[in-house]
Amino acid sequence: MRLSYRCMSAMLSGAWALSNLSQKPPRSDLLRSLLRRFPYWIEGHLAYAEDALARDSIADAYASANAVLYLSESTCPHRATAEFVLGRCFLRRGDWRSAVEYLARAHTNLPNNYSISEELAAAHILGGDYLAANTLLELIPTNRISAAGKAAHSFVRSKGKSS
Repeated sequence: MRLSYRCMSAMLSGAWALSNLSQKPPRSDLLRSLLRRFPYWIEGHLAYAEDALARDSIADAYASANAVLYLSESTCPHRATAEFVLGRCFLRRGDWRSAVEYLARAHTNLPNNYSISEELAAAHILGGDYLAANTLLELIPTNRISAAGKAAHSFVRSKGKSS
């Protein structure tokens, strides 16, 4: 019996949810072993990329996010999330040009995700483009901006006044 991709993906997602309840092996080890068995599981690669970024394993996050881009179609909603992960990888490495490129694509596809807006603003700040950063941060509602976003907004406003 051959399972369809959607059925297999649903089964893997269900198994993943159940395994999160027990949390016996570390999450990253479990994801890695599932991805070895099911290398075309896009959601698994995305979860592993997020987990790797949280562990500060930029190389693993980069590889899994790129796997999502490679495996998914151009209209897949997971692509924007993978581009967000890649943008954060480049931002952590100090490569603001690549970070802006990936984060801008993610922001275009998910314009109401304020985390992406804040990360894109951070990449612009790293590149010295305070006007672009301010424009992005101004669009985030006051009740949705993070503490880091507020600090960044205060910083870019002070840079605008001193110029």
